[in-house]
Amino acid sequence: MRDRRRPLLSRYSVPLVFLLLVQWQPAAWGHGMHLQAGTAKTEVGWVIKGQLSYSDDSAAAGNYIQVENLSRPDFPALALQTREDGSFQLPGLPGDRYRVSAHGDEGHTTETEFVFAPPVAEGGQHDDGWPVYVILALLLLASLLPAYWLRERPGRPE
Repeated sequence: MRDRRRPLLSRYSVPLVFLLLVQWQPAAWGHGMHLQAGTAKTEVGWVIKGQLSYSDDSAAAGNYIQVENLSRPDFPALALQTREDGSFQLPGLPGDRYRVSAHGDEGHTTETEFVFAPPVAEGGQHDDGWPVYVILALLLLASLLPAYWLRERPGRPE
């Protein structure tokens, strides 16, 4: 009578070899792109300035950046390439909303939107308004007036 049992090693050899080879395959790590953009002060004034990098923090040099002015759709989109360190800069119009998109060679795309507005002036106040502490002090003083008028006075009829 012929033994129909297969050897134990041959039955599990294909899955075992497959699992071992999967573990020994070189890693093919994918990467993403990170885009940072905003306003910055330079020697020529306020500009849109940004940095494009890969997920491993290496500079994304030579990638294309597209800047769209969302507040003024009639303006054409601007296109430029990042420098060797992955940075870029261009002038913008204060108060306008922008979308900055980055397109990598591998098909990666990332974008961010922001309002082009210079930050608050030094000293904690805006150039066109009163400081917050002055407004709060006025509100506090105004809240004392009803308390003064509504207090109980001796000899006042109820």
